[in-house]
Amino acid sequence: MELLSFSETHYSSHIKLRISYDGTSELHDLPTVKAYRYTIPQIQRPSLTLMSNNSLDASKCFVCGPENNIGLKLKFRLDGDICRSEFTPKVEHCGYDDVTHGGIIFSVLDDVMANWIYLKGIRAYTAKCDIRYKDNLKIGTKVNVEGQCIKRRNRLILMEGKMVREDTGDTIAETQASFMIDNT
Repeated sequence: MELLSFSETHYSSHIKLRISYDGTSELHDLPTVKAYRYTIPQIQRPSLTLMSNNSLDASKCFVCGPENNIGLKLKFRLDGDICRSEFTPKVEHCGYDDVTHGGIIFSVLDDVMANWIYLKGIRAYTAKCDIRYKDNLKIGTKVNVEGQCIKRRNRLILMEGKMVREDTGDTIAETQASFMIDNT
């Protein structure tokens, strides 16, 4: 049995935690707290949607949304201070010659960085994202993606992301991005 721990500080007056397991989900209302810690026992990792008064809801996100019928449905998790996921491109993600479209790679990397922020309960938007493609990604090749915070200053969060082939450890692409925190 795996354990998923989630720890964060919030100052909102109302917090909801949505836990989704294989298409079913549970919504839990949480009391007003300043700091909290959850440990969720599980057999398979659930996708977590943390919602506050800012209505953080990404259920229809193309990359990670469980309710997006044409989406990738990636599941992100925090591992220490790194957000991680896995992705295996399918034939419908092809650009040409059995190679994954660069826009799909970009979207996955943008989302692993955004999910680091999202899983911290912060609402933010990509302000700028630079990508460096280092190799092509053949359809059917499993990759690991990770995103982590480089620096946070006022309303700006600087992130970096990386996509690495699981079989060889070769880097497919790297990103650096700035995210603007939404204070609305």
